[in-house]
Amino acid sequence: MPEFLDEHGLYRRIHPIQWNDKKNRPSSAAFKLSSGENGLSVDWSLYSTPQESQERAKNPNSGIAELNVGKVLFMNLIIDHKPEKCNYSHTLIRSETSRSQFNNKSSGKLRDIAETVIPVRI
Repeated sequence: MPEFLDEHGLYRRIHPIQWNDKKNRPSSAAFKLSSGENGLSVDWSLYSTPQESQERAKNPNSGIAELNVGKVLFMNLIIDHKPEKCNYSHTLIRSETSRSQFNNKSSGKLRDIAETVIPVRI
């Protein structure tokens, strides 16, 4: 199985309500785990493009932010390739900490390293 390389990207869909208009970037809410989630759902750039990830979004106005694998790993987060039947690129970003600690510590840092590759349509 291929390995995650520092230069790979992870694509995160950004719902329009998760977009900060004033700062022209996603809010940290776009990188928080919801109840019952054990990792942040993203698509691995080895198997997907930003456009393909955007096409899988439930809301057609969603945008795509890219997280650099090297920067995510530098934050001591874990990246697990978890293919799904309809999305082989599906991957999870997780930590050894609790969901609340992930949300309190990692979501803002992930937001700060995110690069918008497809803007949200408002």
